[in-house]
Amino acid sequence: MSLAAGDKLGPYEIVASIGAGGMGEVYRARDTRLGRPVAIKVINKHLSGRFEREARAISMLNHPNICTLYDVGPDFLVMELVEGETLAARLRDGPLPAEQVLRLAIEIADALANAHAQNMVHRDLKPANVMISTAGRVKLLDFGLAKMLGDSDPEVTRTVEGAVLGTFAYMSPEQLQGKAADTRSDIFAFGAVLYEMVSGKRAFAAAVSREEQSTLTGIPAEVAQVIARCLRKDPDERYARMEDVKSVLERSSKASHSAPPESEPSIAVLPFANLSADKENEYFSDGLAEEILNALTRVRGLMVTARTSAFAFRGKEQDIRKVGEALGVRTVLEGSVRRAGNRIRVSAQLINVSNGYQLWSERYDREMNDIFAVQDEISQAIVETLKQQLAQAMPEGRPIAVGQPTNIDAYHAYLKSRYYFFKLNPEDLARSKAYADEAIALDPNYAPAHLALARYFGGVAGMGLKSSREMAALAKAAALKAVELNETESGAHVLLGQIAGSFEYDWKEALRRCGLALACEPVTPEDRAACGQFILIPLGRLDEAAAVVQKALTADPLSPLPHITLATVHMCRGSYDHAIEEVRRVLEIQEDFWVPHNLLGAIYTMKGMTREAITAFERAVQIAPWNGVLVGLLAGSYAKAGDRARGEALLARLDAPELAPSRSICYGMFHVLCSEFEPAADYFEQAVEARHPVAFILSFSPLFKTFRETPRGRALLQKMNLADVATRSAP
Repeated sequence: MSLAAGDKLGPYEIVASIGAGGMGEVYRARDTRLGRPVAIKVINKHLSGRFEREARAISMLNHPNICTLYDVGPDFLVMELVEGETLAARLRDGPLPAEQVLRLAIEIADALANAHAQNMVHRDLKPANVMISTAGRVKLLDFGLAKMLGDSDPEVTRTVEGAVLGTFAYMSPEQLQGKAADTRSDIFAFGAVLYEMVSGKRAFAAAVSREEQSTLTGIPAEVAQVIARCLRKDPDERYARMEDVKSVLERSSKASHSAPPESEPSIAVLPFANLSADKENEYFSDGLAEEILNALTRVRGLMVTARTSAFAFRGKEQDIRKVGEALGVRTVLEGSVRRAGNRIRVSAQLINVSNGYQLWSERYDREMNDIFAVQDEISQAIVETLKQQLAQAMPEGRPIAVGQPTNIDAYHAYLKSRYYFFKLNPEDLARSKAYADEAIALDPNYAPAHLALARYFGGVAGMGLKSSREMAALAKAAALKAVELNETESGAHVLLGQIAGSFEYDWKEALRRCGLALACEPVTPEDRAACGQFILIPLGRLDEAAAVVQKALTADPLSPLPHITLATVHMCRGSYDHAIEEVRRVLEIQEDFWVPHNLLGAIYTMKGMTREAITAFERAVQIAPWNGVLVGLLAGSYAKAGDRARGEALLARLDAPELAPSRSICYGMFHVLCSEFEPAADYFEQAVEARHPVAFILSFSPLFKTFRETPRGRALLQKMNLADVATRSAP
């Protein structure tokens, strides 16, 4: 059956032909109910048995590297549309870069291992059946020849024409001999594909059962050994499980990334242990380690692991060598702080992770007023120890941060403000403000203290805890003061950019501030993520946002916020499975953070997985019951699932005074999820007028695509100066 643009298959409208194969033709189409693009595979009538087999096979699999099945019709499958190119197309230009080979091979191996765990054999693995998405991720396609282990189907080995199933260049000897295939047959095909990825040539030019593949050179020995073992003629001599192949490749990949080049000295500063009797002094231990870390980032030629990744090891008794391997550094600084009254004792050790030996250690007994001198001494001692390894000359003078307070008590108050702010709940935000006010009163010229106050005002506005207009004005004034005192304060520029965009709808100024922030040195991964999340993504500049956040993840791979921003980019591109992967990485780091649960709920909603969305939103509300936006999304999900009464009962919580600032945006989201666009527009107009900081989400989230295409939706985007962005937003 040949189809043309505009033809309909049930609720699916054909857009264009993608290509044809032995089993039928594949089309790009549009699901008219959900407004999302899909791929439709129309099966040749005489292959109905294979059609049923493929439908059963894909329906059993749920994996980010396997193409997702959405629906089944008479003689057609509706699947996830993967934008990108096949591995076969990419190999036309020759072998792939070594790093790319390992990454893609691990994802292919993971997909096959998942299928094998379901007792399923693919039987037709080849480069043409491996898609590489525009995001660079693998999607395994075409399970038309897949079979369950033990399947007695007469087509297990041969087609109706009597030809052997599969593609000759990638088939195992046992398949060519007409014998039943098992998981080791897929392992053989994987070896042939991997051979082609590293060499640019097929492993076998003629008969696989007789020919030996050429010897590979110029690749890691472990990868060459994997290929050789996968391609053994005797199945018993191959790997027994695909999981084993994956493990070896992951080990090889880790080894290639575990440490920077010998010429590049590197360090991670772990959080200092608080040995004081008062556990409240933890803020000071963290602050001391962070100040040393900040000082070291200003040393040319020294790679310093960012705070979040290093601090992920807080309180964990681990071999320093394993910590260094996980963070990809050659040296680790660890220490402890003991405070009694106005006296402190700081112990610090610099450790070589390759052998676990100390390169340097020192103990400092000082008055609290000498803490800056202690930071200075530790930083300089580390620099001197590593000096011979540095590629460039050391800068003259002390590598201490700009804008040091003149008052030690102001410094302590600032550390406490920062410590409580990042807990992101109303009670601790209030404590954060109190300490920021105290720091400013003690030292009015200390820029970080003004930034801490600005973050508080921006935070309570962003979470809907207080009036957006009032808080935005206060946040802007405090951030401008921080920049006045220190123009290289990147966090202040980022916050001013957020205020310009989210509150003032001046996106030109938002971009300018983003540029100023990224030009500062150093820029924290959180600041990079904020530029992407709150400035670049709302403007539809997804490629730029992805580039900015990748740089953040290179410096700080365990920081939650960059992963959230990258997940948002994937969501905006319609790559929902990749977005879910990123969110799950965040949850592995910080399970009790409401933001990833909220994002996961939105992604599940777009995938039509309403029950899963409800579970995610419920968890988000459980963690942050004070967040009105989450209440609206959960209430709308209840209604979408058919329980409107439960949703409306939940909305009654908005009568609470603390949720009042989010009432309009909350009801707007509820009605959008219910596809009630007129009342949704009424509430969103109120939210835009009140400058609710979440209103700009209308410009890019797939959740609001249908609504923003309505006349009133377009008018709202115009009010926010985002009318031209919607045309570039995701499916």
